[in-house]
Formats: sequence, structure tokens, C-alpha cells
Amino acid sequence: MDLWANLNRDLLQLIAEKITRHTDVLRFGATCKQWRSIVTNSLHFLPPKLPISLCLPIQKPLPLLMQCPIEDKLGSINFLSVSDMKSYGKFLVPELNNKVIAGSSNGWLLTVELNSQEIKLLNPLTRNQIPLPSLSTLENPEGEDFGFILKAIISSNANKRNLGDDCIVMAIISELSILSFCRPGDDKWTYVNQYTFNLYDVIPYKGQFYAINETGTTVAYDVSNDDVKMKLIAKGDYSPRRRYLVESTSGELLHVERVLDEQTETFTTNFIVYKLESREGLLECELCWVESESLGDQALFLGLNCSLSLPAQSFRGCKSNCIYFTDDIEYLDSSYDMGVYDLEDRKIQMFGDMDKCFSFPPIWISPNPW
Repeated sequence: MDLWANLNRDLLQLIAEKITRHTDVLRFGATCKQWRSIVTNSLHFLPPKLPISLCLPIQKPLPLLMQCPIEDKLGSINFLSVSDMKSYGKFLVPELNNKVIAGSSNGWLLTVELNSQEIKLLNPLTRNQIPLPSLSTLENPEGEDFGFILKAIISSNANKRNLGDDCIVMAIISELSILSFCRPGDDKWTYVNQYTFNLYDVIPYKGQFYAINETGTTVAYDVSNDDVKMKLIAKGDYSPRRRYLVESTSGELLHVERVLDEQTETFTTNFIVYKLESREGLLECELCWVESESLGDQALFLGLNCSLSLPAQSFRGCKSNCIYFTDDIEYLDSSYDMGVYDLEDRKIQMFGDMDKCFSFPPIWISPNPW
């Protein structure tokens, strides 16, 4: 190992700049401390919301689908590259040992320690960690005990070297779908008084947090001040279904409805995409969800932990007008329901080369070197 660590830094940097795949970036950084510092320091200029290789002058890969095998207790992770439909692993990340992943955003994972209930942001590429208030500090007006975080997202890149007030972690808590948020450095989570429960998704959008429930009712929360402000954005259709919020590549807010088979409710049959538009004659709110037949050149990546949109033509192997989706049922004995849905022909191509036993729902991640 000493021979590898003592290689010329300029040579290592030239090698790092030629990397074309996320998995190779991870392997490079895992070799030793010196090599990991090359990856971290050499790529600091890249935009935080884009995958590492997107800014390199080479063909571009897609976000990776990450999973933790259920039988592995050492903190190892596997990746599926959807550009070539190949699985890569195992990558050891000891910081994941005995932890549950509750969210993924901007290349960071939100982890919860099973015994101590400590919560941290973890960058699996650099292995940097940022502590957050413990799960035990969550406020609950109903007086019930919180068992888990259903989903957590980050409003901006959590750069460990430059944490600011614009970095906010918003979480959906337990079966009650309680909204709470915190900033790095806070000593507790702050409860958000909600308009509706049974929330399925929440995302940062135009300086606020937009949340959607099982019927499609959408509410915006402004948490920039101590006095949290709430506004009803659009009413739902009263049909309980799995729903996602995604910001499109052009900045529009999209709402995606996931339709399951009626008999078992474990397999996806199709998706319905809606755009947020204004309509004349509405009294209680000015906006409503309008069905959209096509995504154009966009590709959506949906999952329980993270959802995003990408311009398909900018990525090698990416299919336009398609939705890449993961199995986001929280139970370990659930079905294997992951694949690509084509909005044009309404067909699903399942992901094939993946471990079907995982300890939490697989998540999309774009490795981030900050």
C-alpha cells in the first residue's frame, strides 16, 4: 500500500481527470487516503447538483442506483449503472455500519444510527460526516414516539467547509408523516404545523419546501424565518396513490403518480405525469395539476429517497421521455419493482442485474466530491 500512496500527485491527478464512471471514482478514492484526497481536491470546482463526470470533457454517465445487501453488516454498498445495466460492488463504507439510510440529496446520505438514534449526513465518496440533531429531539405534538424517518432531503449542497443557513434538512417522520426540519449545528429538530398529513414527498423548490400527500394535495412551506409560513398550492383528486414531486429541467414543478396493480398493489403498471398550471375560475387556489402526455427530452429518476430530472441527450445511455424508478416499498419482504417506464409506448423494462435482497429501498445517488 505504501508504494501506491507514494505515487506522484501530479500523475494521480491526471489519472483522476480521465475517469469516466462513478464506480471508478469510488474505487480510485478507496485505494488509500492520498488517492481519496486527490479525488476530493481535484474536483472541487464542479457544480454540486451534477454527477461528477457530467463536467468532464468525455461521454457522460447517469446517476447510480445504490443498495446495501441485507446480509452484509460491514457497511458495504453495491451500485447499478443504468447506462450499461451492470452491477458494481462491493464498496466498503464503514460509516454505514449499523445505520439506516433515510435520504439522499446532492450526493449526501442521511443516516440514522440504530442504537443511539444519532443522525448524520454522510458523503460516501469522501466519507465526510456532518452531525445533525438526534432522532430523540424530534418534537411530536401528538405525544407519540417517533420510530423512523421516512424521507429526508437537503435544500442545498451540504459542503462541510462552508455550512450556511441555506442548508436545511427537511424530513417526513414515521407513519404520521410529520414534517420537521433542522440546520447543521442546531440542537433539535423543529416541528412544522401542517395543512395535511399522509405526506408522500417533499422537495425544495423556489426557496420553499413543497410537500404532496397521497391524494395530490400540495402545500408550500417557507421556513426561512422562525415563523413558518404555509400556503395551499393545489388540491388533490382524492385518489390515494404513491406520488412524487420533481423539478423539471426547465424549472417547472412536476407531480408523478405511480399506479400499482389492483390485486396485489406491489407491482407498478404505469405512471401519470402532471404539470402545475394556473386555471381561471379557481376560488381557493390559483393553481392545479394538469396531466402531461410527454416529458420531451427529459428523463425522470424516482424513488423513496430521492427524485430528479435530467436532460436525456446530455447523458450516455439515457432514454428520453422515460421514468427510471426504484422499489420504494419500505418492507424488506416487498416485491422487486424497479425498472424503466416509457411514456410513449407505456411499457416497462425491469432492471435485471441487481441483488434482490437489500436492507433499505435502493436510492439514486450522484457522487459529490465536496
